[in-house]
Amino acid sequence: MKKTALLLSILFAFIFSMNAFSEKKPIDFKDYDLWKDLRGTKISQDGKFISYQINPQEGDGWLYIYEVATQKLDSIPRGYNASFSPNSNYLVFKIKPTFKETREAKLKKKKGDKLPQDSLGIYIFKTKSIEKIAKAKSFKLAKEKSDWFAFTYKEIVKKDTSEKVEKPQKEEEEEEKKKEKKKGKGKPKGNTLRIYNPIVQEVKQFKNVTDFEISKYGNAISFIQQKKDSVETSTVTYFSTKDKKLTIILEQEGISKKLGFDQSGENLAFVFSGDTAKTKVYSLYYSNKASVAEMIVDLNNEAMPKDWAVSENGNIYFDTESKNLFFGTAQKPVAPPKDTLTADEKVSVDIWNWKDNYLQPQQLLNRKKVEKRTYLAKFNLADRKMKQLGNEKITRVWINAKGINKYALGTESEKYGKFLTWEGKSYADLYLFDLSNGSKKLIVEKVHTRMILSPGEKYIYWYNHKELGWNVYDIEKGKIRNITQNINTNFWDELDDHPDIKPAYGVAGWLKDDRYILIYDRYDIWKVDPKGEKAAINLTNGYGKQNKTILRYRALDDKRNLIEEKDLLLVAYSEATKQSGFYTIKTKKAQSPIKLMFGDFSVSGRGSFIAKAKNSSEVIFKKGNLQNYPELYLSDLSFKNLKKLSNTNPQQKNYNWATVDLIQWTSLDGKKLDGLLYKPENFDPNKKYPMVIYFYERMSNRRFTHIIPKPSRSSINFIHFASNGYLVFIPDIVYKDGYPGESAVNAVVSGTTYLIEKYDFINKDKIGIQGQSWGGYQVAYLVTQTDIYAAAWAGAPVSNMTSAYGGIRWGSGMNRAFQYERTQSRIGGSLWEKPRQYIENSPIFLADKINTPLAIMHNDKDGAVPWYQGIELFCGLRRLEKPVWMLNYNGAPHNLSRRADSKDISIRLSQFFDHFLKDKPAPVWIEYGVPAVKKGKDFGLELVE
Repeated sequence: MKKTALLLSILFAFIFSMNAFSEKKPIDFKDYDLWKDLRGTKISQDGKFISYQINPQEGDGWLYIYEVATQKLDSIPRGYNASFSPNSNYLVFKIKPTFKETREAKLKKKKGDKLPQDSLGIYIFKTKSIEKIAKAKSFKLAKEKSDWFAFTYKEIVKKDTSEKVEKPQKEEEEEEKKKEKKKGKGKPKGNTLRIYNPIVQEVKQFKNVTDFEISKYGNAISFIQQKKDSVETSTVTYFSTKDKKLTIILEQEGISKKLGFDQSGENLAFVFSGDTAKTKVYSLYYSNKASVAEMIVDLNNEAMPKDWAVSENGNIYFDTESKNLFFGTAQKPVAPPKDTLTADEKVSVDIWNWKDNYLQPQQLLNRKKVEKRTYLAKFNLADRKMKQLGNEKITRVWINAKGINKYALGTESEKYGKFLTWEGKSYADLYLFDLSNGSKKLIVEKVHTRMILSPGEKYIYWYNHKELGWNVYDIEKGKIRNITQNINTNFWDELDDHPDIKPAYGVAGWLKDDRYILIYDRYDIWKVDPKGEKAAINLTNGYGKQNKTILRYRALDDKRNLIEEKDLLLVAYSEATKQSGFYTIKTKKAQSPIKLMFGDFSVSGRGSFIAKAKNSSEVIFKKGNLQNYPELYLSDLSFKNLKKLSNTNPQQKNYNWATVDLIQWTSLDGKKLDGLLYKPENFDPNKKYPMVIYFYERMSNRRFTHIIPKPSRSSINFIHFASNGYLVFIPDIVYKDGYPGESAVNAVVSGTTYLIEKYDFINKDKIGIQGQSWGGYQVAYLVTQTDIYAAAWAGAPVSNMTSAYGGIRWGSGMNRAFQYERTQSRIGGSLWEKPRQYIENSPIFLADKINTPLAIMHNDKDGAVPWYQGIELFCGLRRLEKPVWMLNYNGAPHNLSRRADSKDISIRLSQFFDHFLKDKPAPVWIEYGVPAVKKGKDFGLELVE
């Protein structure tokens, strides 16, 4: 009897679970707007409050405020861009207008300031009160200690409600035209600035403010007012929050810009021009402790290069000890010549010259940036002397933002500009500047890597691609040494399969006084002596390599690359299982790291987040996997007691979701590969399922990545397809130089046949493939090699490497050659060196072999792959009477950016594969097409019964 009861209970449980699955709905396109994203996560410096946003894909979101002590959650509709005050007494944020009112204004063709504007919100923690200010523009808070902050807003001008005498319509129209002509003439500049301490309710308010700045500790706020009557007057004011004193430090006819404080808040600098002409020449002004601002550098300074001046486009900042003031200089602006030609008399021509460092399209794209380029100079506050550091050769000079600022680094790169065309990378000569006297020294030539000063400024360090190791330049001894050459491991990316120099794994940072540098290999962290005197130590004791687990340091402070010698937090990722988590380790000796939290979830890679409260032990982080949205959690650094704070998508439980399996097989050329197989949540192994295969390089590391249903920018949504009864397979691809197409066949076809042979639930006659960009190319190539796929969709594919090779990437202005020779296409040589590989890897030359129905998306503003590549393939297949379709979203880039377009392609992707893999009726656009005369009226989405 007991056995019978047990069997019945098991049977009922099984029936109930099956009913639960059957009650879950497949995801439909109309459901996308239900899914939301968590973002904008912040924790107060005292760790007592946490804020985050939950926003829908379209519509009004919410800002949430969580109090740790009481575990209470408050919410503010449409709040975003929140920041805690340094003293953790309040939260400042912006509030968007409602989605509905913004949409209605857009329908009425309103633009700019005529659209509904943001408001500013201030949430006081002690009183739980909110203050709102309409038409907010921007706000700035101190970084430390202060309750003062400042913000600007547009004052609302009350409309004149007095009675008006009605005028004839024509007369009203004439008056309106006159008003339009007068717009801008004598109009007040800037916005209203409010300097505010919301805790004690102290306020200062000023109109016509064009710029403002707050010091690091909030003890000083400065602002610029521009007023224009018959002449324009500039007023620069210094406000001390300690004694509430306002001091005007400059008031003159002219324009002021670019305020910059030192860390103490006592030193302030800005640029000013008293020129009345449209083309203005600026000078540098300085004030100490609210003294009257004095001009310290102008174009007549003896150190100023000839015909140069202080630039309005350069940043103004002090070093950490307030010894030097840094600013930008450039050639003195010259008024353009008077225009004496009519439009039809002017010539517009681009002149390409083989001696140019950069191609014309790249020059034209960067023209405004180059026109506004500035060259770093410094002014020593002790000896009152200027020193020019940068110049038209050494265009970039910088100091350590967190360093002691004894030195600066500079690079000369323009002369290597040509290499960018065929190598796709920049080179530079490195210079070291001694800031005590402004002298410079050439350290190394033609380096392709970042070159960085150590925190204590004893060394410069960089990755040497030729030696495949790390170099340091010992500043005191004036010597370069390779500090990793005697370590028995690889510091370059072992999985990188491009025919190019191998990138490094990177550096964790430096220990105090520059005694050691921590360097990554594939799995572990090495503690290396920059002097080369002591043997390197594998700090993680080889644990990473032994367990095929990548260990990386995660900084929880803002000290950049300076690591305190205490317990370090490591983020861990398993190459074998794709699991991730947190470990900890000490810096003094080699030891296996201690596991804090590790499992079937993602806390690393794309979308990962962790932050610690500055003055307490609380940390917040995101943790999730395919089934669980990466919610926000609260913990301390032991990660033992986790508190889940958010609940982003509770509606997910009502929908048929997906599961994912890690698949491992051997490719046709003998390589061990990983891949992911997504299944419907209600998967039944006794059924036959259609399958869509998607690929792009390696993607198996996303096993525990959460995916939300949303309109596609170019590719299938794995969750949507799984929810609607598809299997989705994502194989990794490993490449062989010169044979990218064959490499795709070796990986994708082998993975497909492996699954077909292993699993009876796959309908081998109903398998499709889809890819975008590089994946789109591989789709186009694959269907020239095999007929095992019933349908294929290629987004932005390169179909002809010979015609694409010499073209321009219009998004960057760069020549396309480098990507075929060195990067993603992996040919390994130029078109004239390896013509056979270019032809053999081009689908267009094998178009007659294609029998698979093929859809192409290629947009006419694609800045990465010229859309004529899609046209070439479409026209070739059309001529051969092969089934082919092409979608061109007008004005759209490489990947769709407009939500309306994304919604449309999501529907078409499903319709296409539903028709060929599920035998559903074809839509009109597939069966008949949509003629141009019906464009914008008929989209062809109706199914043909």
